[in-house]
Amino acid sequence: LRFDGVDDYVQLGTASQLHLTSSFTVSLWVKVPPGNTNNLPAVCSHDNLLCLYIDQGNVKGKLGTQTIVGRGFNSGEWEHIALSYDTHNSQMSLYLNGNRLATASGVTPYTGSSQTVYIGKSGANTAFFKGELDQLRVWSRALTVTELRT
Repeated sequence: LRFDGVDDYVQLGTASQLHLTSSFTVSLWVKVPPGNTNNLPAVCSHDNLLCLYIDQGNVKGKLGTQTIVGRGFNSGEWEHIALSYDTHNSQMSLYLNGNRLATASGVTPYTGSSQTVYIGKSGANTAFFKGELDQLRVWSRALTVTELRT
């Protein structure tokens, strides 16, 4: 999918329909134009309390009030990004190209079950993705590092 950064987005359904209110993993391939890495929402809920995005050249994952940051994102290249949450150990993890970049513990599950989830925009319509997204996948469990590398 190619997004113009102005008003393009895809509505996926609600967080409960996508099984994002317990353990989950969201992953996709991302390519943004060189130098364009500020506030680019790849996948976000309407309330912006669940979000996987690129900002200031970093991959960021947000769940509730906690945000984790992973450095090393390269604009102009295809990069694989993923956000996972494991309810059993209350842990959120962020990945880039199969490598775990950041982890946060003590994270509570996402409670916005009726919230719409979007590809390519923040819930408040304040930011739109500019670039390309491909092979979005949503799992109803936290994938392992090994699974994300294959």
